[in-house]
Formats: sequence, C-alpha cells, structure tokens
Amino acid sequence: MKHVKKTKTEIPTGRPNDDLERYVAKRKSWSAHLAERFEQGYQVFRIGALLQAERGKAGRMI
Repeated sequence: MKHVKKTKTEIPTGRPNDDLERYVAKRKSWSAHLAERFEQGYQVFRIGALLQAERGKAGRMI
C-alpha cells in the first residue's frame, strides 16, 4: 500500500490579495448573515472540489 501524505488546503485569511477577495471581504463586513452563508457555501464547494481532485488522482472521474 502506498503512503499518501495528507496536505491541508489553506483557506485564505488576513489581507485580501486580489479584487475578488477584497469585494467578498467588503460584502461580508456589511452583513453577518451573508458572511455566514458565504462560508457555508464555500465549505460545500471546497469539499466537492477536493473529492473531484482525489477521484481524478485515483483515475475515477465521474
């Protein structure tokens, strides 16, 4: 069995680096509800993207 090193995907924190990150940070500062919903949606998206990437590495694309 081959050893697979787990890597943690970092979520950007701190100062936004590009226009999209600045826009999202600005919108999230306007509304706690929007900020919460954005983070929930981002986590769902991130899990799906990670699963798709791992399936691709295993040669099992859907």
